[in-house]
Amino acid sequence: MYSDCVQMDKKDYIETHFDRITQLWLSRALFFGSIIFLFVGILDYVTAYENFQLFMLYRVIIAVLLLSIAIIVRQVHSRNLLYSLAFIAITATAVTIELMILRTGGQVSSYYVGMILFAIIVTGFVPASIFLHIFSIIFIYAIYLIPIIATERIVDYHFFFTANFFMVSSFLTILFLRHLIDKRFRNELGLRFDLKESHDHLENIIKQRTSGLKAAIKTLEDEISAREMSEKSLRESETSYRTLSENIPAIVYRLWPGDNGKMQSFNNMVESMTGYRPDELMKGEICSIDPLIHNEDREHVIKTVKYAIKLKQPFQIEYRLIHKDGSIRYFLERGRPILSSDSGILYIDGVIFDISVRKIAEDEIGRSHGQLRKLASHLQNVTEEERKHIAREIHDELGQSLTVLKMDLSLLRQNFDDKNKFSERVQSMSALIDSTINSVRRISKELRPGLLDDVGLIAAIEWQIDEFRKHSDIICNIDLPACEIELDKGLATTVFRIFQEMLTNIARHANATEVRVLIEQKDGKIRLEVKDNGAGITPDKLSETMSFGLMGMHERVSFWNGELIIDGIPGKGTTVTAVIPIVINGGSNG
Repeated sequence: MYSDCVQMDKKDYIETHFDRITQLWLSRALFFGSIIFLFVGILDYVTAYENFQLFMLYRVIIAVLLLSIAIIVRQVHSRNLLYSLAFIAITATAVTIELMILRTGGQVSSYYVGMILFAIIVTGFVPASIFLHIFSIIFIYAIYLIPIIATERIVDYHFFFTANFFMVSSFLTILFLRHLIDKRFRNELGLRFDLKESHDHLENIIKQRTSGLKAAIKTLEDEISAREMSEKSLRESETSYRTLSENIPAIVYRLWPGDNGKMQSFNNMVESMTGYRPDELMKGEICSIDPLIHNEDREHVIKTVKYAIKLKQPFQIEYRLIHKDGSIRYFLERGRPILSSDSGILYIDGVIFDISVRKIAEDEIGRSHGQLRKLASHLQNVTEEERKHIAREIHDELGQSLTVLKMDLSLLRQNFDDKNKFSERVQSMSALIDSTINSVRRISKELRPGLLDDVGLIAAIEWQIDEFRKHSDIICNIDLPACEIELDKGLATTVFRIFQEMLTNIARHANATEVRVLIEQKDGKIRLEVKDNGAGITPDKLSETMSFGLMGMHERVSFWNGELIIDGIPGKGTTVTAVIPIVINGGSNG
């Protein structure tokens, strides 16, 4: 009966169970009322013999109706439908009793007592809404009184008012008692709800605490088991860790920053790498080897480690360390703060490598690379000077000789008339000399454009673009400064040679139809950009197909501390940009 009380509030619980009681007692009242109404008909035989058969017919009809409604009521779950069925039963019964009253004297009939009994049964035995009871009593009384007043003249006021007073008093008494009973019953339902709710709440608390206790016991058992396994695993890990660290050619350490720089080494590499035994080392600001760090590096190392500890981040740093024998060693240290559950630093685990051999090798490689750069620069300068010399020799010596030879042929031709057989041969030789002179001039310019030395870089670039247009079908759009840019001669030569290599690569590989050339001076740098609309090149393809020409451009730019950027998009073209700080007459521009 109370299985669903936890799923509704107190008011809904009371109303729901009150409706169930109403349904039960309405069904019982209808059932017993039909039997009582039928058997009271025996009195009709004594008090109204002449109406006995008619009244018995009334009683049978009403009894059957009440029994039918009683059966239907058991299947109904709607309060409105339940009250509607009750109202039908009340109306039918009250009307039947009123018919009997009218047949047996009306205002002086003793059958009004039947109306009172009927009201007692309705109100006394059926718990329902107080409004339904009031409405039922008023409705029953109206069915009794209205027909009498409407159809008869009151002749015995004393009897009439006495009977009505008794009837109304009975009705009010019944209503009051019904109200008290219903109120008590509702209070009882409320207490049942509170009791059940308290019982369920207490039961839930007991279940929760029992479950919590079981969970706590299980957790404790799991923690004990896990701790035992962790301790075993920790011992095994420590053994493995020590074995591993002993085989690492580096200092493996654990540092406690908050414990005055206490440092624990997990292998015997400290003495091997520093020359000092662990007990010989003094405590430093961060760790035990601080005093051994080179004076020029110590402050930077301490700041770096402290900053990493502050941010709780890993760190890596290189520094010099003074060995016990006085030699300088190069160390690489990597460390990582280990955090607790509340994000505090427990300690720092780290490793220190001796990279002295690597640093020496790097220095040697750096020196070799520098020497190679100087050699490459020297070779480029020698090459440019040799080109300049050869171009001058070709232009001056060979050019002048060919010019004199052409003049001699012209004089020789004047000695022959047009019909002489040698005249045609001399004319052919003159044409060949003209072609040779043009070739000499072209070769001389290609070896070293005179404009580069005589006028400047921009003029030489314009000449090279004109030559490129003559020998290709590629459209050239140029964006050049209006005046010359003052540059060191070596730098001007470098920019010009880079530009020549850019155009050569476009002609050979790009399959382009259009080229855009940009030269500008900005922020103390010269910027050369050549963009084509050709096949394009990806960074992967660029690294695979790095040609001597591209490597040469990189080297030329690097020598002047510049930057070469190659950006290609497959199918859309390639942009090559060289950005070089401006140098004037062997010095910087600033």
